[in-house]
Amino acid sequence: GGHAADAVARVLSHPNLDLIGLHCHIGSQVSDAVLYGEAIRRMIPAMADIRARHGVILSELNIGGGHAIPYRAGDPELSVDQLARVIDDALDDACAAEHFPRPTIVVEPGRAISARAGVTLYEVRGVKTQPGGRRFVAVDGGMSDNPRVSLYNAQYTVALANRHSLAPRQRVTVAGRHCEAGDEIARDVELPVDLHPGDLLAVACTGAYH
Repeated sequence: GGHAADAVARVLSHPNLDLIGLHCHIGSQVSDAVLYGEAIRRMIPAMADIRARHGVILSELNIGGGHAIPYRAGDPELSVDQLARVIDDALDDACAAEHFPRPTIVVEPGRAISARAGVTLYEVRGVKTQPGGRRFVAVDGGMSDNPRVSLYNAQYTVALANRHSLAPRQRVTVAGRHCEAGDEIARDVELPVDLHPGDLLAVACTGAYH
């Protein structure tokens, strides 16, 4: 809608700012490296347009982050090796098409670096079974320390951490302590039926946004 072009003109006209590149963000939990190639093929022409309009050659392109990581077994993740190949090929194609000098590429791995570095422990405070069989496990945390579940139904791996149980497993909802409808840590995760107050639950991949 012309907003980027307007922003470029404003930055270039400001005496204290130096425009060196462009930045884009294509989303979160992106597992297909080809999408980053498509972003590059759109951004290089935009940089070439700035050169044509303003006589400025931008030297940096930030393709953002959003790299997918597996929060649960079987979840897709982004291959860094494939991403490197896609970036290289897309730059070659787009820069050749626009006769534009190859810019420095910046990426923002974000959660791909930090998420798996964190595990959160919760203490079970109560176990409640509703009529119809749905079971809730209440813990001493909730949406205040992890808003991702209530905001967009993020899903996590949850395990009993303080002992090894041989009891059968059943699907439960791990609920927080804030008495709100969306206050959940995990929905429909399988945990031992002998879970009781005082047990510890480990939630994996909480090093980001937690």
